[in-house]
Amino acid sequence: MSETDSEGPHESVDSSFMLVSIQHDTIHEEMSRRFSDLNNYNHLDRMPQDLGMQDPKACRLEIDLNPPLYHDFEMEKRNKKKKSRRRRRRKGRNKKNNTSEDDEDSDGADTSSYYLDIEQSITSLCSNTDNNNSTTGYVLWKTTIMFIAWVLYEEASKPLRNGMEVTLLRNDSWSDNSDLETSDYDFSRMFVPRLFNTKTAGYYGNTDNNKNNNKAIASIIELGSGISGILPVVLGNHVDNYICTDQKGILSKLQSNIKNNLKQLNKREIISKSLNINYDNGEATSKDKKQQEINEAADIADDKTNKRNTQKRDKQTINLEVLPLDWETFKNAADYPEFVRINNSNTNPNSVVYMLAMDVIYNDYLITPFLETVDKLRTFFLKKTRHVRIIVGVHLRNYNVIVAFLEKALVHFGLSVYLIDDPMLKASIYNFFII
Repeated sequence: MSETDSEGPHESVDSSFMLVSIQHDTIHEEMSRRFSDLNNYNHLDRMPQDLGMQDPKACRLEIDLNPPLYHDFEMEKRNKKKKSRRRRRRKGRNKKNNTSEDDEDSDGADTSSYYLDIEQSITSLCSNTDNNNSTTGYVLWKTTIMFIAWVLYEEASKPLRNGMEVTLLRNDSWSDNSDLETSDYDFSRMFVPRLFNTKTAGYYGNTDNNKNNNKAIASIIELGSGISGILPVVLGNHVDNYICTDQKGILSKLQSNIKNNLKQLNKREIISKSLNINYDNGEATSKDKKQQEINEAADIADDKTNKRNTQKRDKQTINLEVLPLDWETFKNAADYPEFVRINNSNTNPNSVVYMLAMDVIYNDYLITPFLETVDKLRTFFLKKTRHVRIIVGVHLRNYNVIVAFLEKALVHFGLSVYLIDDPMLKASIYNFFII
């Protein structure tokens, strides 16, 4: 991410969250201060010492994601008749969520609730047979829940949802107690591309100059997705492409969890080869032209089918795929047809690719393979896509591992790293970096 990258359609400076530029010579100072901040929040002392698992004992998890009270109140005013129905849905699992394409407030925050059933495998996590690669992806980690709740519902995350300039801080006296008027803060601005592609967030496809299907595309590639499938199911309501990646041993459980919760992804029409959803009808790819012609002929012959498919085309779509990607063996992004498809579709200069990685930095061994993968993917997408960003969420467990990650990213790979500085996140045991 470049500090001069402020082009494109975006709003003016917003003070919701700030970015702190991490420099090589200030890594230890910034991280020492961050770990010291944890002592200022008494509630952190009462948090369970479970290394950050959502639940270290349960094989089945029931996850509720609900907007803050002011969002609930806004929805209740608009939709009082559905109040009792929503309560019944809270009691039952795997129900369709109370969402519509208009369930967003003026800041682009999601006002929907999501109810997910997640199966995790504590046995596989601890098994030398199933988990000889020592992956932590068999269980759900709290970093994921923190990120998704923040980006969906919090006013502070508006710049990330909508695409805005934010305040950038570069200074060695960053502190809650600093006097901004007298300190040595170096203030500048940086454009943060939008993560979402929705109408409320300034949906790229609704601009006059986006003709001939040349609309801007918002894509997410998740590295180390794990088994939960929460991010693709929920964030899939807001983007055009979502690619989940992990080691092969994880994918079966990941696919199962996604399929079991697809009723929560109802703002877009899903197209997926790996999940076998709407793929064989010719909409997913032009590769099978013969099948596409057959389906089009059938649509003409059947008015009802034709009407239904027309309605589907009017609804925004998401290409949702689950792919194997091992950081230690990953070579070339061009070998992955889905990556090529996304890059080739990014003909609009405002298209964006985000890579998400939640709680994947937990030991020294993984740092280099992870960053090598990020660097290769970033280089590949930057050939055709101007806005390419990586968001890395870390649980503040091990000071040395986080410092090693930052040093390697900054020095060895020459990446620019920024810490998302937000009161809610600062009061947590998580850091989120934008690269």
